[in-house]
Amino acid sequence: MRFVDPQQPAAGLLFAGRFAEDFKLGNGSWVRTGALRTQLLNACAPLLREAVIVGEGRDKVGALAWLDVTACRALLSVTDDIDDEAITRHAVVLQELSRRLAAANDAQTASTSRIECLALQAEPPSMDGFELTDKGSVNQRAVTERRAASDAEPAPGHIVRPASGGAVSSSR
Repeated sequence: MRFVDPQQPAAGLLFAGRFAEDFKLGNGSWVRTGALRTQLLNACAPLLREAVIVGEGRDKVGALAWLDVTACRALLSVTDDIDDEAITRHAVVLQELSRRLAAANDAQTASTSRIECLALQAEPPSMDGFELTDKGSVNQRAVTERRAASDAEPAPGHIVRPASGGAVSSSR
């Protein structure tokens, strides 16, 4: 737990993640996943429904994320004429996430507080794969183990990088 506002303890406490979910980057720096996940979801609201912070033992922090397709449809001003997979690949959605990710990163100085790539997951978290708990929350360890990928990217899927001259890419 941490204070919402350290200057005003009466403002309350905020869940800052479980220590068991935190990890070290390859350089030995700790990544506080709870706070970083909250930062990402807030920066990308309402376009992201859920995210898992990844990068243990790697050089940079990444995230696996699931879109809120209803919010993305609203962004695109469409209804059901575009399927969920097409929304995950839609240039406007990718560019908006890239812009928001860059804005969130610009406010951070430490490499452990910057998300360098976002891998959009088309397949929702799986109960059968133990990626969801009985209470419906995402099991970070199970997600990272089940969706592990090469050292180049955190996982397969559509990759979004922070905007820097419009650099948005899709791995498919």
